[in-house]
Amino acid sequence: MRRLKGVLKQVGRVGALALSSVLLHLVLVWLWNPPIAPGDPVRAEGKADRQGPVVVVFGGDTALTDAALPTLRAQGYEYALSPTLQLMRESDLSVVNLETAVSRQDTPFPLYKRYVYRMEPLALEALRWAGVDAVSLANNHIKDHDQQGIVATLGHLSEAGIVGFGAGLDAKEAYRGVVYQLRGTRVGLLSYLEDSPMHSVYMQSFAWGWRPGCARLEAAQLYRDIARMRQHADVVIAVVHWGRGYAGITALQQGYARLLVDAGADAVVGHHPHVHHAVGLYRGRPVLYSLGNYAFGTPGRSWLRHGLVGRFVIKEKKLKRVEIVPLLIQNRMVHFKPEPLVGQESATMLRELAKISHEYGARLTVEEGRGVLRL
Repeated sequence: MRRLKGVLKQVGRVGALALSSVLLHLVLVWLWNPPIAPGDPVRAEGKADRQGPVVVVFGGDTALTDAALPTLRAQGYEYALSPTLQLMRESDLSVVNLETAVSRQDTPFPLYKRYVYRMEPLALEALRWAGVDAVSLANNHIKDHDQQGIVATLGHLSEAGIVGFGAGLDAKEAYRGVVYQLRGTRVGLLSYLEDSPMHSVYMQSFAWGWRPGCARLEAAQLYRDIARMRQHADVVIAVVHWGRGYAGITALQQGYARLLVDAGADAVVGHHPHVHHAVGLYRGRPVLYSLGNYAFGTPGRSWLRHGLVGRFVIKEKKLKRVEIVPLLIQNRMVHFKPEPLVGQESATMLRELAKISHEYGARLTVEEGRGVLRL
């Protein structure tokens, strides 16, 4: 009995130490929140062979891995992207959310995590071939292969000629963003991950000081970041990983969307729930709450059917129109290659999207197989 009491006492001490460690991290991350002052944004060039208005395209969650691997290894990684090739290539700038680490080595996060993804560097060549210029990295899978995976991902993106933004080798790099020069128009991109104890305490996903990680969605910081970005860009777009998986729009999404626009963002593009959400409009600025999946190589839910691509049209350095392109993304049907939705199903889906978007202030019209929001 005395021995058991000693063991229980030791367990209690260990538990108290662990709890103290968690509480200390909470204090450091949430209460003591030193401002991050990154340098000037990365500068990059978009595609150079287009005419007409500037077009920026956004796709949702992307990971050429997991259940899709047997098919992709047999068919080539380009297979997954071929049906949407024209949509991505015929733009000045194409961006997707890269929801996986990119590495040749398995260095999984050492604690339990239900879904851990790793994509081969070879897949980045297919993304580049398909016209993808940049990827947002502030998401809940950037640290799936721990800090080594973040370092490897950034290195492989650089080698592939794809710009990654929203994560970095340190905090200054994670928050700096990127500005694209697109035929005389400067488009600035920032990327954030919504905070939660899972990200800030358990996985410690956020870049902090010299620690690699991603950018945290936090009110004071986003005001500073957008004010800085406005000095370098004509159009500023915030890309945010937020909300709840397979659920509708949350109050936090709506609150942060307003904060981002109030801070000076011209548009907000969201993802993470894996389902598409309504399009919103706040103070004349579009909010795409969730694009859902793009080329996401998991089995997914049996009822999951549609995703969105957002097509932003810019004239005279102002965002003038948003076009919503519906996709069929049910992998049991498309075999891991998302396809543009056509016919009656497309018309029905877009009418429903227009109906629910009206509740969030956006008046979408359905024109030639696309939802259109004029600004």
